[in-house]
Amino acid sequence: MDTADSLERAQMVGTVGVMMAEMARKISTAAAVWRVLGEEMGKEVPVFAALGTTGHEGAAYTRMVVVRGVDAKQETVWLSSHCGAQKVEHLRLHPTAEVVIWLPEQRMQIRLRSNWRVIDGAVTARMPGLKGVRMRAWDQHSAATRLMFFHPTPMRPLDAKGLRALKQRMEMVGDVQMQTMPPMEFALLVGTVERMDVLRVAGSIHERWIHAKGQRGWKSERVTP
Repeated sequence: MDTADSLERAQMVGTVGVMMAEMARKISTAAAVWRVLGEEMGKEVPVFAALGTTGHEGAAYTRMVVVRGVDAKQETVWLSSHCGAQKVEHLRLHPTAEVVIWLPEQRMQIRLRSNWRVIDGAVTARMPGLKGVRMRAWDQHSAATRLMFFHPTPMRPLDAKGLRALKQRMEMVGDVQMQTMPPMEFALLVGTVERMDVLRVAGSIHERWIHAKGQRGWKSERVTP
């Protein structure tokens, strides 16, 4: 190998080293992961995730959801749902559940084990202090999404009569857009994150970190992918 080839190889190794160091900084602490999530939420493209829950019979359920917000200071992630949805029933029964976020541009998987709280109309009626939080969440939804919360309870049999009623509700989209107060069925799902499992699969060496919340703050550990 001549001198030119050696220099080029050294430069490539150095570049890879810099990239790996930069990647590590992005996920090596809980604070860094919160920054990544905050940056993603600031983009126009929705952040999708899979929410896994446990049913009353002990069976596992998973569905895709839209991440509506993250709060690094409160260490929370939040979603929204019709309060009659199956996932709300599950979270009330088993409030510890995991949401898995995939960030395609960064080739990063973020698993957030959280303790979930359901804030619907009945809760804010008892605890008016939460009304503003739920209202701000409602304001972030589009008219079409708001209409979903005026639908009948999910997962019920739908006959011809029910389908006609559903189509009539779809015509309400203009009126719903003007709706200033969310219906009782609108539920804000707030998860307080207790554990982060972060895997980045960019490059030849995959990197995985576990961040666990304890009494003295976050403890971080690099583990094998």
